[in-house]
Amino acid sequence: SSGINAEYGVNGASWAVAPSSSKSNHKASPKNKPVAPQKPRTVPETKTKSLDPSKPIMDQLQIGDTFKGLWSGGEHPAEFYIQPYDFGEALGKLSEQLFQLYPHLPQNPGFNPVRDDRVAALFEGDWYRSKVLSVDGNGQYSVLYMDYGNEGKVSRGDIRALLSHTEHPAMALKCSLSGAKSGDVGCFKSSLLNMIVSVTAVGSVDGVVSVSITLPSGDDLGTLINNAVPTEEAPEDAGATTPAPRKPRSVTGSSSQEARLKDLEEKVLQQAKEISELKAWKEKMEELIRGGV
Repeated sequence: SSGINAEYGVNGASWAVAPSSSKSNHKASPKNKPVAPQKPRTVPETKTKSLDPSKPIMDQLQIGDTFKGLWSGGEHPAEFYIQPYDFGEALGKLSEQLFQLYPHLPQNPGFNPVRDDRVAALFEGDWYRSKVLSVDGNGQYSVLYMDYGNEGKVSRGDIRALLSHTEHPAMALKCSLSGAKSGDVGCFKSSLLNMIVSVTAVGSVDGVVSVSITLPSGDDLGTLINNAVPTEEAPEDAGATTPAPRKPRSVTGSSSQEARLKDLEEKVLQQAKEISELKAWKEKMEELIRGGV
């Protein structure tokens, strides 16, 4: 491909990212109607690029490309995640499928995911595509919610094998803010929260895309942060307070989608039954062998 990965030799196209956290959704769009007779501030229009959710984001970007996006995870200018605004519908449909399937899927005692495995993980009652970052000795999994950028910890009971969309690219882009010399976390978060912004690719290093961000007001976010009065330094464990994955807008599934989901659910339950029967057969055979039959 000719995207930012290929051009700059960065290995990051197949990363797994995580559910986002700002509790906003793609419905919100600013109303920019000026009050007469005031003349609105003129903001130069930038040609934006449409992105395809079925392809890795980095493969579609060249240096200088601009797209519309929303902040979805991470709380520091040096590392955060942006969801392309174009992905709203696709993300909603994916989430609806996960939400409908996984509440009915029983836990498999033999499922023991390891680092880098793609799984489905629970977050506040809903299931999201995730990537395992680490596993501790107490059965706690650190996961990255792939389509948002947040990290979290879940128990073994709150994790399942990912049965569909296993190869679908992550729907959030890992970024760093170009030109931001300070770490004013408060200014960074308040400027991005619930905002549809213009994101321009500036460079790429080790799978992280350096971007400049233009706010709806026309202000450059990096400049705004550099000029901000420093706020109280965030505590070391600030990452633990990262907002929850944003709930995607509701998408009503068609009858054909519901039929496919029901068929998939039946297949999963049938496979679980067959695995249980095979396990019982294996135990019986081992018992016969031990008895010398």
